[in-house]
Amino acid sequence: LSGLSVGMVAGGTISGYVANRYGWRVPLLALGGIGAVVAIAGFFIVRDECASVPAEERAGAAVEQRTSPVASLSISLAILARALRAPAVLALFLEVMFMGAGVWGLINWLPLYFKETFAMTLGKAALFGSPFLQVGATLGVVVGGWPSDYLARRNIGRRMILFGSFYLAAAPLMLIFLFNPAVWT
Repeated sequence: LSGLSVGMVAGGTISGYVANRYGWRVPLLALGGIGAVVAIAGFFIVRDECASVPAEERAGAAVEQRTSPVASLSISLAILARALRAPAVLALFLEVMFMGAGVWGLINWLPLYFKETFAMTLGKAALFGSPFLQVGATLGVVVGGWPSDYLARRNIGRRMILFGSFYLAAAPLMLIFLFNPAVWT
């Protein structure tokens, strides 16, 4: 999870700078190209082991992923359905989905906010809009893991209470944008 945040910091910051100098197409093509290379490499490197899926869920589908894309999709859906039966996995799935939607909106809006409110260039707006938010998120994931693990030793449900508490504590911070704060705020 912290790797995702680091990638967003680097991608957002570098893309804003490059877009400011060379236009928006260059970072779009560069990041898209990097994503395509990683996807192709992942296709050849990552293997999906289906040993944990019961035979009846596989329903005669080929175990080897490359034989049939339909069989691979069928196996993946069976694994997803099985995982979502666990309440903790379902809660985590929903938490990541809603967090991702909120963060995506904020990350895409924040550089525009800095550009329009403080008359920054696109490169400078990307510098302010991406790293500060993502560095905080990365530190939160890394540092927050320790108290989360400590609380989960006695009762696994406490981990979700801690996550929820952090979200509730952070939510009012969004209200700061109503008061037109200084750029460093």
